[in-house]
Amino acid sequence: MRKLLISFMCSSALLSGCKLTIENQNHCSERTVFSPNGSEDMLEFVDLYRKNAWGTWAITREASQDIHLPLGWMKQNYLNASMDRSDFMKSPGCPKDQEFNEQDMVGGRFFNIVEIVEWPVDVDNSDGLLHRGIVRKYQRLYFNAGSKISVLRNEENKRWIRVAFDSRKPDELPMLPEGWTISAFELNRPLNVNLYGDIENTETSDGSLYQGPLDDELNFDQEELFTEI
Repeated sequence: MRKLLISFMCSSALLSGCKLTIENQNHCSERTVFSPNGSEDMLEFVDLYRKNAWGTWAITREASQDIHLPLGWMKQNYLNASMDRSDFMKSPGCPKDQEFNEQDMVGGRFFNIVEIVEWPVDVDNSDGLLHRGIVRKYQRLYFNAGSKISVLRNEENKRWIRVAFDSRKPDELPMLPEGWTISAFELNRPLNVNLYGDIENTETSDGSLYQGPLDDELNFDQEELFTEI
């Protein structure tokens, strides 16, 4: 089975013979936004049967190495966030911001942050070098002034921003289809990006994840905001 694209990539062997106990479920309960720090590891489990992803910061990735999930679940272990911080505003399906589906698993409180809408999705003229899925989520990304961002662009000038990179391949350069480019920028001012609703989640050959498409009003030619590097 190929790894599945979610808010971050999930990669773990599917293991049978163990049972995942789920307790204290709440549906669309009110709370503050779910805000993992981009510099910290957020642990994420994916329920492949129900097609949703659950995140927590209560359990470290290091501690999660000893957690074995039953058949139909996957865990994300190696992708690092590209943004400085992010807020998940609500769970998919909840009517209001600051409403989340929650449940306890493996000793931590998990929040439903992503719904998998479609996988896989064909990427036109990608020659098999790009892989894409559609996810539903409500996330705001924060990039500080001085941060570096990476933007994927196709031949029609449609753009996606990098949200995560593979820690196992820090120096690998992606192979791109003809007409596609990746540009790097340094921010002269802080930048916020909203990823609300159904989002295209595109994986490049180096394991990086790019999400969008970005709003047409975001102009990378504005020198007061962006410096290409």
